[in-house]
Amino acid sequence: MFTLPRNPATIVNVEENALVRSTLTNSLREAGFLVHEAASAHELQRFTREKPDLIVLGVHLPDGNGVDLCRSIKEDPDTASSLILLIADDSSQSGDRIRGLEIGADGFLAKPVNADEVVAHVKAMLRFRHNEEHYHLLTESIPHFVWMARADGQAEYANSRWYEYTGLPPSESHGLSWLQQIHPSDRLKARKTWENAVATGFPYTVEYRLRRADGSYRWHLAQGLPFRDERGQIVKWIGTCTDIHAQKTAEAELRLRDRALQAVSEGILITDPRQIDNPIIFASPGFERLSGYTVGEAIGHNCRFLQGKDTSPDTLAQLREGIRSARPTTVELLNYRKDGTPIWMSLSVSPIRNEEGEVTHFVGVQSDVTERRQMEQQLRQAQKMEAVGQLAGGIAHDFNNLLTVINGYGEMLLNRLKVDDPLRESVSEMTKAGERAAALTRQLLAFSRKQVLAPSILDLNSVVIDLEKMLRRVIGEDIRLATDLQSPLDAVKVDRGQVEQVLLNLAVNARDAMPRGGQLTLRTRNVALDEGYARDHPYTHPGAYVALVASDTGHGMTPEVKARIFEPFFTTKGPGVGTGLGLATVYGIVKQSGGYIEVFSEPGAGATFEIYLPRAERAVRSSKSHPGEARPAPRGSETILLVEDDDAVRALSRLILRQSGYTVLEARTAQEARDAAFRRAEPIQLLVTDVVMPELGGRELTERLLIVHPEMRVLFVSGYTDDAIVRRGVSEEEVNFLQKPFTPLALASKVREILDSMPAS
Repeated sequence: MFTLPRNPATIVNVEENALVRSTLTNSLREAGFLVHEAASAHELQRFTREKPDLIVLGVHLPDGNGVDLCRSIKEDPDTASSLILLIADDSSQSGDRIRGLEIGADGFLAKPVNADEVVAHVKAMLRFRHNEEHYHLLTESIPHFVWMARADGQAEYANSRWYEYTGLPPSESHGLSWLQQIHPSDRLKARKTWENAVATGFPYTVEYRLRRADGSYRWHLAQGLPFRDERGQIVKWIGTCTDIHAQKTAEAELRLRDRALQAVSEGILITDPRQIDNPIIFASPGFERLSGYTVGEAIGHNCRFLQGKDTSPDTLAQLREGIRSARPTTVELLNYRKDGTPIWMSLSVSPIRNEEGEVTHFVGVQSDVTERRQMEQQLRQAQKMEAVGQLAGGIAHDFNNLLTVINGYGEMLLNRLKVDDPLRESVSEMTKAGERAAALTRQLLAFSRKQVLAPSILDLNSVVIDLEKMLRRVIGEDIRLATDLQSPLDAVKVDRGQVEQVLLNLAVNARDAMPRGGQLTLRTRNVALDEGYARDHPYTHPGAYVALVASDTGHGMTPEVKARIFEPFFTTKGPGVGTGLGLATVYGIVKQSGGYIEVFSEPGAGATFEIYLPRAERAVRSSKSHPGEARPAPRGSETILLVEDDDAVRALSRLILRQSGYTVLEARTAQEARDAAFRRAEPIQLLVTDVVMPELGGRELTERLLIVHPEMRVLFVSGYTDDAIVRRGVSEEEVNFLQKPFTPLALASKVREILDSMPAS
């Protein structure tokens, strides 16, 4: 704690020579000082307890040496603050002066002394002390670190703020030890700045983190100025160190916010409602990426320049109402990029208020939700198609039951009529119509993607020919359908329904690519892919294939579109037109069938899809009877349990089986079937059951009946051709399956095939 000198200042005059002592005392009193006299060191002790401002101390005293007395005064904390003016004999001036100044004397005069000179020295020493006290009071009163260093850069003073902050005692804060208090990452920069200032004599400013007494660091701004004498030589460095941690933290937060604004993909806009038309005053880089407009093009304009002809007026009204009432509002609206491309945006607008609660600005955050909107639209379309498919599946189930009865009795009647019977032609036409109706149900289900995987050996030419009439209806009258089918054509093993679906999807795709008409050409070829082709197309394998090629004369595709056509839900069609699943389904079917697909297209040059399916080793087997051919149904004598909930189908099946020699136990429900099986002690060789029935399905029924008749074989029958069969635990590759509508010959043949595969008992 520093205090100003008392007024008047108190002086103790210590001199053994009474005349000299009296003369100096009178002169000092005349100068306005309060003076006490002492003739020895012992007498001086009476006054040192009062902490005089200055002691005029003779070197030679009767009870001691003044130089030694000076040392003891300066070493005593209670008297160290008193100034000492040593007065020595002329004969000992040099040695006593050096010793006195080394041990802490503040001034030195040699005898003979002039009283006025002594008074002048005293005044100068007290004036310096007065100025020094003011300096210390100033440095101790400000909230910053104040320091002083020598001309060579060695620190020699710091105010108490430094010691309180760092926790270091003054003895450890001199020299260059202050550098150790700086954060290691900032230490080199601080040292170089300081050394450069000392070398050049220029003022400096540097920022660094300074360690607190608790070990934490805070940012500070250090400034240093050189203090020069009358010759321009630097004699001191004086400086300050100011805590700027809050400012640096705020700057870092602002930089982080700026980087965050630069990084986010959302567009951020700030508008000023206090200006006319609420213009944009800030736009983020994310806005540039979303809209295609630069910040300069957006500033000063109202946000409405992003809107267009299809932007919903109701949504805009909702947005304007939110702004008018100054409440947060979130909407989804259709905006337009700079290039005219529509973009669906989720826009959240919120008011910004000042300290008084007044709305000063609005901030809007834009997100691109175009893909999600498209996905939702595609999902709705897919759900619609699924509903249509479910309806088609139900219709096909009922139709297949009806067609089973119609075609079954028709075939049975046709087999009984003689070749020259006049009714034979009518019945034949009836059965042909039934077969065409069955084909239509298969095509309807293929279009709705509702068929079971049922690979079979077939001729692609026959598939194209059978489907040609339906394809013509699909593509319309303004598109010509041409076929170029190689004959003979190798067989392939694929699911006929899936191939039909591929053809339908390619036809629909070609139709949409030719809105003003054109031509769709279907070709088949036997091809051999060699090693060279396989090297150029790494996903293929060399071998024999059958190619199915679909070419159109439509508008073609750009490379960017062609690269994505097989992606699920990718479509170039407008909302509500396409699901983006057609070509993805084609790709999946071809790959699942072990084949490959290639696409060739350029804008304005149409598109060609080349499908390669592996050649089958076995020849095609026709399941159709030739006109007039009446093959006898295979017969047997085993016991068959027939379970069918449709009365007409059950009656037909029972008739077919009994006419083939079998003993038939029939049941309309699963419960009736269980009762019949439990009542019969003799073996039941075969269970013929519908897959989908009320209460209990065919798979569940089979599991329960096999408990009491483990030797029993099973034939599943169903009018469904969708994945309901698989969901109910039936797969054609695992169990025996017969698809409705079936002919009497097909049922009898399938039953005999299963029974003949039973091991001999």
